[in-house]
Amino acid sequence: MAALAGVAQSTVSYVMSGNRPISQKTRDKVEKAMRELGYVPDAHAQAMISNRSHIIGLLTETMETTQGAELFPILRAIRATAKEHGYDLILMSSTCTTEDLADMRRLGKGNLVDAFIMLDIRHHDGRLKSAMKLGLPIVPYGDPGEPYHYHCVNSDTKAIVGMAFWETHAIGAKKAVIVEDPRGDHEFPFINIFDRESVICAERHGIQLERFEAKDTRWQSFEPRTLAWIEQMMLLTGVAPSKDIGLIGECSAQFALAQPVPITNISHAAEIHPP
Repeated sequence: MAALAGVAQSTVSYVMSGNRPISQKTRDKVEKAMRELGYVPDAHAQAMISNRSHIIGLLTETMETTQGAELFPILRAIRATAKEHGYDLILMSSTCTTEDLADMRRLGKGNLVDAFIMLDIRHHDGRLKSAMKLGLPIVPYGDPGEPYHYHCVNSDTKAIVGMAFWETHAIGAKKAVIVEDPRGDHEFPFINIFDRESVICAERHGIQLERFEAKDTRWQSFEPRTLAWIEQMMLLTGVAPSKDIGLIGECSAQFALAQPVPITNISHAAEIHPP
């Protein structure tokens, strides 16, 4: 590789280890040689030298009712960003808190991961207090409402609701029906924000607000599979979506366009906005 790049072997080592500053021109020559030779670094050897695995553990709750169309945009964004920074992901799916903590302890003690990203954060999430003892960076996706000294990231639920009601007002609607999440205990912070902002935005635009709670169904979430279900019920009963009743939901553009009648959507595709 050094001969192909026209540099010393030590220079190749410095480029790979980052132990010494190397000019961008030289780095480009070495990286070009690596690509031409199809070189893949030995991850185990690098981990032993640097004491870092360059792997992030991603925890998410998955059950029979988990909706992939809601989760996949977030997973894709995390994976793409991790890859840009030289990290791989281990997806850790569980159905209970006990499984999460056991998996985190196992991976943390074995130095198999450098950090964790935790999805499905709840109010006063007890996992975070226990996770602090692992001595690894933890990034919660959601605000638990507790001073755990973590830097949390989150979706802008206020903006999502605001955009939905702006569109509702723009099409001239006087009444809006909110299809409620069936998790009535509202243990997830974003649900409370959604409820509160819906009332505020409805009053702002002069829209009469009604709520439909699907407590007797197996809906685990109200987006986006429920959107397709609602549209199908409209079509079966002779109601024309977008003509007789407007249908606005939070889902990806691909999902919205794939429906028999395209849904007006607010995309939840994750994007990076530096603080």
